[in-house]
Amino acid sequence: MPAGDERASGLADAKRIIMYETLRCPDCKAELALPALAKGQTVQCPRCRHTVDPARPLSTALKTHAPAASPALGDGAPLDDHLPADLRTLLRPDPLHGEWLSHVAKALLAVSVLSFLLQIGAMCSLVQLSALEMERESKLLTNVVVADFKDDLVRLRAELELGHAAWKPIERFANLCDRFTFWSAALAFLAWLFQTSRNLKTLRAFGASHIPGAAVVSFFVPILNFYRPYVIVQEIWQASEPQAIDSKFAWFDVPASSTIRRWWALFIAGQVVSWLSAVLLSSRFWDRVHTGAWLSCLASLLLAIAGVLLILIVHRITARQRERWDRLYSDS
Repeated sequence: MPAGDERASGLADAKRIIMYETLRCPDCKAELALPALAKGQTVQCPRCRHTVDPARPLSTALKTHAPAASPALGDGAPLDDHLPADLRTLLRPDPLHGEWLSHVAKALLAVSVLSFLLQIGAMCSLVQLSALEMERESKLLTNVVVADFKDDLVRLRAELELGHAAWKPIERFANLCDRFTFWSAALAFLAWLFQTSRNLKTLRAFGASHIPGAAVVSFFVPILNFYRPYVIVQEIWQASEPQAIDSKFAWFDVPASSTIRRWWALFIAGQVVSWLSAVLLSSRFWDRVHTGAWLSCLASLLLAIAGVLLILIVHRITARQRERWDRLYSDS
């Protein structure tokens, strides 16, 4: 082999075995993966444009002021699109956080769905009990005296006593389970929602109309909570699209999720029906209590279906964010 070819082959082999070392920029704290540098050679941080001498201690590193300094990568700031590709690879991407929260949220949501089914069972018992009370009242108000009238009242009274005795512990247990599981699942879901919203910066999806804190607060602001949480969850779904990575705003063209649309419609309908049933159940008239019990069954059914859809949404958004992160940084 000619000497020139041997020299070229040796240089190629040397390039393949270049060792990299990690250096943290003293100004923006970004981690830089640098090849071995000659003594006295400096490097410019592609994030904040400050010049760093790897041979000096961090406290004496040389700084050159740039026109504008960007936030640190550790804070989830985006990589600058105008940077050359070889400079962008010097910065290590932020890891994707909060995937474990999706497992917690899905588990607690599943328990909450079961509590809604238990609530349906308790309300069905109340439906039967209120029907007996309505029958007793109709017999007491009738002006027709029949021979077995007294026997019917005795029978109804005995059935009502047994019904009340059986229903009260079921009601207490169902209400306790409903309150505990609902709020536990709600807190887990909101923690997951906050983290997935924060992940959008790491996933290089910008232009959302909300910040992570607003995603949580929107559920508690009157009137606003009828539509704003839906908009935010749809934005997170769209911004997590794995295929929309050509630019920071490519996710704007991603279609909205029909599953999220159905979930929100069922959730709002369940809340409205639940409020109506609570008003009727507080009445002193058994016919209204009877109607309220049926409405409560309907509300629990709507919320249970909404809970199943929400489990599916949490699972899919988490998977979409993981796939998007892998597509963006698989070569980093």
